[in-house]
Amino acid sequence: MTTSPGDRLSQRDVDALFGTTPPAPEARPYDFLAAPQLPRERRLALTAALERLTPALGSLLSTKLQRPVDMTAGEPETVRAADVVHALPSPCVCFLFPVGAAQGLVDLGLPFSFHLIERLFGGEAQSPAVEARALTALERNAVQGVAEKLPALLREALRLPALGGVAGACESDPASLRLGPADQTMLVLRLELQATGLAAHWTLALPLAELTPLFATAPPATRAQPSVPGNGRELELAHVAVVARLPLFRMRAGAIAALAPGGLVPSGLPVDTPCEVLVNGRIRFRGTVGQSRGRLGLRITETVVTPLEARPERDRQGRAQ
Repeated sequence: MTTSPGDRLSQRDVDALFGTTPPAPEARPYDFLAAPQLPRERRLALTAALERLTPALGSLLSTKLQRPVDMTAGEPETVRAADVVHALPSPCVCFLFPVGAAQGLVDLGLPFSFHLIERLFGGEAQSPAVEARALTALERNAVQGVAEKLPALLREALRLPALGGVAGACESDPASLRLGPADQTMLVLRLELQATGLAAHWTLALPLAELTPLFATAPPATRAQPSVPGNGRELELAHVAVVARLPLFRMRAGAIAALAPGGLVPSGLPVDTPCEVLVNGRIRFRGTVGQSRGRLGLRITETVVTPLEARPERDRQGRAQ
């Protein structure tokens, strides 16, 4: 049986045929005191800033924890300052820092803090037990070393010259935080951390009124930027420093003094010895040394997802063997 387009029943006709009535749309009261939502063009500028921030934070934490750390940012929210403080756990691991004329906040959380402390004091921290207690004075000093690095990374990623250093010490009681006026609008970000034996998150809150420099250069969301021919040429002319670093080996001082251009340095390492490839001072790849068409070559065997900062070996530096 075929029907013409004019014979098709609408949803209203089907509901009337079976004697059902569609549910009325739910009316939700509008909260005039709620924080305003971010427009799309501001979300684009914030996303670009987070793409600069998360790799830098991941590299910092990888250095501190001596293992790769992957950090991702969740969806941003705009919340009143009073609600930010009310939502913090007790005890917390919070630090305040100045952002222009207001205050920003970061909560490192107990899971990450205990994991960091365990690693700094020589433990493996595979599955640390999280205790619901405030940090001791020694533990707060250890965690503050990470918090002191955060404002500089935020200043660079968010393009905020007015963002200062850590203003105070670690706070464990949310009620003691002096974040500012209760109705001040805060931009809240949840930063997820993943590493071996670690699954935690940070809470970052920034005063929305002080983020004007970040949003001032936001691209318009309604019009796509036209492509300009020849821009790819600039990338072709760019240069980066690439260094291949072999494992540590020792030489006699006399052999070093006898080195000259064109000379050979016997390392005593096997041909398939793994080495690290540094791009602009950060470890980006791992590989093995070999030959390619009669020349010394390097085969890439692994890509380092989170770039690690190079840490030069200092074992017996400057000692004659």
